[in-house]
Amino acid sequence: MHYLLTVRPLSVKRFSNFFELYDFTMSVFNSIVRSVDAHVLTFRFSDDPYYHIHAVIRTNGRIRYDHVHEIVPKGFHVHFAPLRKKSDVENAKEYVLRHRPARLVNADENVTFIKCDGKKNIGGENVYDIEERIEKLERAVEKLAGIVEKLANGKTSEAESKTEMQSVEIRAGAMTVIVQESRKGVALRIRFRSFVKPNNKGEYYVALTPDEYKQLIAGLQSFNVSETNANSNTNTNTNGKKSSRSGRNSKTRIKSKRGGEL
Repeated sequence: MHYLLTVRPLSVKRFSNFFELYDFTMSVFNSIVRSVDAHVLTFRFSDDPYYHIHAVIRTNGRIRYDHVHEIVPKGFHVHFAPLRKKSDVENAKEYVLRHRPARLVNADENVTFIKCDGKKNIGGENVYDIEERIEKLERAVEKLAGIVEKLANGKTSEAESKTEMQSVEIRAGAMTVIVQESRKGVALRIRFRSFVKPNNKGEYYVALTPDEYKQLIAGLQSFNVSETNANSNTNTNTNGKKSSRSGRNSKTRIKSKRGGEL
């Protein structure tokens, strides 16, 4: 089933600034998407004519509206419009993308999107590029899931098992973290949902529930680092030769800060 989802705060006076409004509204939206196990096809956070989220989502079945409204906090309006025809879905996508993206009112900077060539582009003109890249990633994940299923059923060769099982994928809320071997030892690949955008500092903000945080930690710890061929004292140059590395450069630093909620 396809739906046009609308999430809107009924009053902005309860929020001290735009960033608090954005984070809280996105948290409500993410909770709804997770509760109905939906795939987001098109998304827009707009301030025209008022602050609200429009998104076209796809689910495996009909949505129980009463279950959704149980998790929606007071002060928010949520509406699902069923899209029964393919033409309805396409029209809804165009409708969502016609909305003007909300601007971050801080230092006169706008919300920016990163195009596939690495250049910044103001606005949402490259949303289709992002969606295309996400679809490619989804297809790759589906292939990986098929391989894992074969492994579970004992229908793969020893060589295939050795190659494909050298990674761990962790799905936590609006992001997916893939842990795998690298030349240095361990590599992290982080993939965000299409509606997660960097702020004006280049940071990605993803809110996790306690269960999702525990799932992330457990997934990271499940990757057996001892099986990698990392060497913390050497590094390989572009010419293929190894050079020594100082302990200071290779040492991991952890900085803690006390404070309240983000």
